[in-house]
Amino acid sequence: MQTNSFINAQVLSKSEKYPVLIFSHSMTGFRNQNTFQSEELASHGYIVVAVDHPYYAAATVFSDGRVAESTISTDVNSNDFSLEFGDKNNDTWVRDVEFVLDKLEEINNKDNDNLFSGRFDMEKIGVFGHSFGGATAAQLLLKDSRVKAGINMDGTFYGSDIPETGLEKPFLLMLSEQYMMSTDLVKLEKKLKMFGIKGEKLKEYLALYAEYERRRKKAMAGGAYSLIIKKTTHLSYSDIYLYTPLMALLHKPKKVHRVIIDFTLTFFNKYLMEDSTASLENAALKYNNVEIAGTKKELVF
Repeated sequence: MQTNSFINAQVLSKSEKYPVLIFSHSMTGFRNQNTFQSEELASHGYIVVAVDHPYYAAATVFSDGRVAESTISTDVNSNDFSLEFGDKNNDTWVRDVEFVLDKLEEINNKDNDNLFSGRFDMEKIGVFGHSFGGATAAQLLLKDSRVKAGINMDGTFYGSDIPETGLEKPFLLMLSEQYMMSTDLVKLEKKLKMFGIKGEKLKEYLALYAEYERRRKKAMAGGAYSLIIKKTTHLSYSDIYLYTPLMALLHKPKKVHRVIIDFTLTFFNKYLMEDSTASLENAALKYNNVEIAGTKKELVF
């Protein structure tokens, strides 16, 4: 793929400082996995900082050449895919991002490379993430006062329990059709039985997905937005389907990415840029089969 990025590009002098967006990847993902989104955001006046979470990312290469490879099991039956594992380890991801925010404050005060001194608007910080990184985005809204708005792209909710009042900061949950299929427990039970899952194992799965749904509903309290894009899978919210022509043919990633970018920009323009003309409801009108329903402002594409 031909990208639009350049090494050591100068910061545009159009504005004195720019809002900052932090990107957190999926479990065993990597910081470059959402280049389609990061480049577009950067072109609209945001400084985007993508984080590798060492030992959880596919591989993290440090500036001195050291490599931290993933220690996450690829066996879906391992404890690395349990609710307990997710809750415990999400705190590490939150601390990773908080460490990066601390470093950005240092660079903003004095950048030895003379690229970013005084260019970060540390009063306008947002975070967006995919999958486990999306859960991290939600937790950062709860735990770090510096983060003003966040987007979770197709992630379940791990970490500290969310209050009944919700996240109480601007929040957008983007979901795939694949994810939404798991929220109907009656249909989910039928599907699991088709795959031969029954007895205690079936009860475990249903209890797990019931807990996922309980957490999602708590996160959506307080006027959060929810966007559902039909005919999408979990990986639609990343660059993955751009990697081969076959994947692109089956999943039409550029069409889906256009929708994701539009709502991402509209959301952050509204809540970080304070653009009074930015409206998620109006953005929804541009696409076929888009409906706004419910008191919690749910958008269905």
